[in-house]
Amino acid sequence: MYFLRWTSDPDQDVRRNFSGNMQCWFDSEQEAMKDYNERIADGYNVPYPPRKDITTAMWNSEPEWGLSGYGFKNKTSFIKAMKNIKEIAWHHSESLHQDLCLFSSEEFIIGDGFDGEDVFKNAKYFPIDININTTFEELLNSINTLNETRLFIKNSILKQINSVL
Repeated sequence: MYFLRWTSDPDQDVRRNFSGNMQCWFDSEQEAMKDYNERIADGYNVPYPPRKDITTAMWNSEPEWGLSGYGFKNKTSFIKAMKNIKEIAWHHSESLHQDLCLFSSEEFIIGDGFDGEDVFKNAKYFPIDININTTFEELLNSINTLNETRLFIKNSILKQINSVL
């Protein structure tokens, strides 16, 4: 399944492998656990324990199961995902200076994010140009071009290796 996600660093997202509440980042596990326990005591539903971001060494007291975004597998679900992405575009693109990025994953939970987004793990990032006006057909063309480029590079490397052997 493919996923659209606002982010400022897609490679870091893939390494971290989860999203977290923006107000719940702490420098230490102890601070994150204290906040987590206070949230539980106040009656909040915090389904997952604090997690450490391996890219920044910070802790999140309210992590999601995976990265949050909007999933799609065909044109109809792409249109729905893009509608959801457009509704929050002002916040991510203007306030947070994030880009719209494409990922794929076979591990996901539909609707499990804080704001009803889908969540996904062990994702593959597609470094293609995409924006809120990209059509499904344009996206498919970009994916195909990227895959063709990757295949060309792979074959070129294999030729070089074989020529040395």
